[in-house]
Amino acid sequence: MLAGVAVMLASQESFARTRMLALAERLHAGMSAPGEFGRWLARSPVQAVRFLPMLKARMRAPGLPAR
Repeated sequence: MLAGVAVMLASQESFARTRMLALAERLHAGMSAPGEFGRWLARSPVQAVRFLPMLKARMRAPGLPAR
């Protein structure tokens, strides 16, 4: 599951794309390929449309270090 989350984070400007994709590959070989990531999205309980906005809001919350 974390490999898919790493691929999602790679699409966000606040995260280092190359490092997140390398992490995804280390966790699950092939996850950075669109087909494999698409399969993960289809069966994952993590919904990118909900997860990414919540993450962005949390990162903007007071008390958290700015990136």
